[in-house]
Amino acid sequence: MKYSTTFAQQNQCFHSAENTSAWHFPFSTDTLEGPEAIDTAILFVSDIEASLEEQRDGKTIHWYQVIYTTEDGEHTGWVCSQGQQHVSLHSQWSWPGFEVVDNTQLTLDQYFARHMLAGNNVTEEEKSTFQAPAQAVETGPIFERIYQIISKQMEPLLPPKDIPKTMCQPKVQQDLSRFIIEQPTEWQSSKPWSCLDEYMHDEAKPGWDATKEQIDKLAWWDEVNTQAKLNLGSTVMNIHPVALVNNMLKLNKCFCDRDFATEEINKIVKALRDYDGIKNYNLFTSKNCNIPQKDKTYERFAEEINLMMNKYNIDSCLRKAHFLAQAYPESDAFRTTEEYGNDLRYDPYRGRGLMQLTHSGELSGQSGYKQYFEHLKRTDYKESYNKVSDDLSLAIDSSGWYWVYGSAWGNLNNDADNDDLYVINIGVNGGFNGFQKRKAYIQQLIKIMNISSCRNSKNHDVGIYSYKTSRIKDTRYGKNRKKEFESYDD
Repeated sequence: MKYSTTFAQQNQCFHSAENTSAWHFPFSTDTLEGPEAIDTAILFVSDIEASLEEQRDGKTIHWYQVIYTTEDGEHTGWVCSQGQQHVSLHSQWSWPGFEVVDNTQLTLDQYFARHMLAGNNVTEEEKSTFQAPAQAVETGPIFERIYQIISKQMEPLLPPKDIPKTMCQPKVQQDLSRFIIEQPTEWQSSKPWSCLDEYMHDEAKPGWDATKEQIDKLAWWDEVNTQAKLNLGSTVMNIHPVALVNNMLKLNKCFCDRDFATEEINKIVKALRDYDGIKNYNLFTSKNCNIPQKDKTYERFAEEINLMMNKYNIDSCLRKAHFLAQAYPESDAFRTTEEYGNDLRYDPYRGRGLMQLTHSGELSGQSGYKQYFEHLKRTDYKESYNKVSDDLSLAIDSSGWYWVYGSAWGNLNNDADNDDLYVINIGVNGGFNGFQKRKAYIQQLIKIMNISSCRNSKNHDVGIYSYKTSRIKDTRYGKNRKKEFESYDD
C-alpha cells in the first residue's frame, strides 16, 4: 500500500513526503502495492500503539503500524524507521514539518482590499480598484499555502465567514500551526497603516486618526530595539506557541480544555472495540447507517466530536470519558447512528444520533425531536427527522444536546464531574440495559485516558462505583431499586 506521513515521538520524529510506500508482511520494501495517500502528516511515535522490531545486520530496525488517508477512506499499513524513501526519523530540534514563510512583500492596503472584496463590502466602482491588490494577497505566500492545505481553488475568494469553520479541521490546524511567518512587526508605529488613509471616507477619518494615535501609544519596538542595542530591524518571525511547545515536548497531558487529536479518538475506539472483541475498526459500517462515505473517517469524526464537546461544555477528562462511555454502546460501538429494528412503536421518531434521540417530543413532559430542532431554531422535525442519523454533524450534535438538555435527569455534565455512573447510566438509557457493560466502558476509558492523573480531578476514587456514593440513592427511582443498583457496586 502507498503511504505518506510524518511521525514523531518524544525525542524523535519521522518525516516523509507524499507518495511514500508502506507494506504488509513480510518485511520488505521491494514489492509495494495498495492505495495512495492523499496528504502528509506529522505523528508522534509515542501515540502509535502497534510496533515491531527486526534485527538486521546487528542493528534493530523499528516498524510502526499507521493509519493514513486515501481518496477511498482510511487504510492501515507499516512503515520503517530506516531505509525507506521519504521516511526519516527526526529530533524535535530539527523542527519537522515547520516552514518559514516570507510575507514581507505584501502591504496592509493589499490585505485591506482582499478583506473588503472577499466580504463583499465594496461598491461596484470600488471592485475594480480592489481587484489587483486583493489578487496579490490571494496568490501571495500565506493564502497560497492555505489553499493548498484546504484543497481549495484560487477562485472564488474564500469568504471571511468561512475561514473559522475551515480552521476547525484538525488537519488544517496542524498544518497551519507549523508556519513561521516573517513579516513587519505590528509594534513599530502607525506609519505602515497610513497606506489605508485614502480608503477612509470623511465620516470615518476621525475614528481612523484616533486608532492610529492609539497604535503610536502602544508602539514599543523602536524604543526597545534602540535602548537594548538589538539591531533587529523591522521584521519578526511569528511562531505558533502551542505548535512550538508541542513539537519540543510531547507530554502525556490530560484531555481537559482541549480538542481530541484524530489519533486519540482512533486509539479510544480501537481500545473499546478490542475490549469487545470487535476486530474491524472502521466507523459507521452498519447497513442501516446512511452517513456519507466521506464522513466515515476518524478525521471527520474527531472534528465533529470536538465541535460538539466545545459547544456543550463537555470540556473535562471525566465529562468526555463518561460521554464516550455512553455514546459507544448507544451507537453500537460507533457502527450506526440509527436504532435497529422494524416497525418500532414510536416510529418514525426512533432512536437516532450517537445518543439515540427518541420520541417526537410532542407529548407533555416528553423530550425529543421537537425540542432538539427548536434548539437549532428549526421547525422541520416532521420532515427532517432522518437527518439526525444521516448527517454526521447532526448525529453528533444531537447527542451533545441530549447530554445537557434532553435527559430527564438534567445536565449530565454535573454527574460526570462527580463520576456518578449510576445516574448517568439511567439518565442516558432510562434503565439497566447493558449496565455492567457501560460500567466496564467507563473504567476502560479512565485507564486509556489516564484520568487518575488529570490535573482537574477532584475524585480520588475515580472509577470505583457504589450505590451509597451516588445521588441516585436520594431519589425515588433509586430507593425503589436499591438492591439492583447495589448488585453493580465495586
